[in-house]
Amino acid sequence: MAGHRKRARKHCGRKRSRAQKPAEKRKARALTPAERLERRRKRYAEDPQYRKKIIASVRAYYAANKTEIQARRSQRYAKDASYRDKLFASRLKRDYGITPEEYAAMFKRQKGRCAICRKKFRYRLGVDHCPGRHIIRGLLCLPCNLGLGNFRDRPALLRRAAKYLEWAVRNAKKLPRLRAIPYHDRARRPGPAAKRPKAVSPPARTRRSACRRAGTSSRRCAETSA
Repeated sequence: MAGHRKRARKHCGRKRSRAQKPAEKRKARALTPAERLERRRKRYAEDPQYRKKIIASVRAYYAANKTEIQARRSQRYAKDASYRDKLFASRLKRDYGITPEEYAAMFKRQKGRCAICRKKFRYRLGVDHCPGRHIIRGLLCLPCNLGLGNFRDRPALLRRAAKYLEWAVRNAKKLPRLRAIPYHDRARRPGPAAKRPKAVSPPARTRRSACRRAGTSSRRCAETSA
């Protein structure tokens, strides 16, 4: 008993030697950075308590440094093209389950145009999907994609809207006129004061204009005609 107390008093307040340290810590120090990362990922996937702890710490750090993180991300997004492609690829995988190669194949089939309006745009076309059947229908521009969403992806409503527009075109003379142009229409069409330029008719073909086209002077042309 006295020997046990002596040994305990001897090691009190001292660091344990390498032989006395747990085997797991020695093994963890011997791992490479890639093996440590893989070990953390495995623990994150299997241990729910560890996962909650990591998520809470990440959210707390983001809340404390939100403005700096957003500014750094926006600056990197504007300058780094590979970073933009990486975010686009991750969004495609997360939201639609497709790869950038599959997106490029759809873009090539549509010849770089919107599937509805058949126009080309500088920005990337959006992936149009059916929320009920969970299928990818094609690539659309922003106005066309928003239009389908506002009509709740119902073909009957779209056909009814088309008939409504055709009826309005046929009865344009009978419908009341606007007394003022809305603000959102002023940028798209000219106001009442602006007039479209009239079509200029081609000039009449005279003897002088014919001589000019032929490359001869008017005096010489008059002499030859006389």
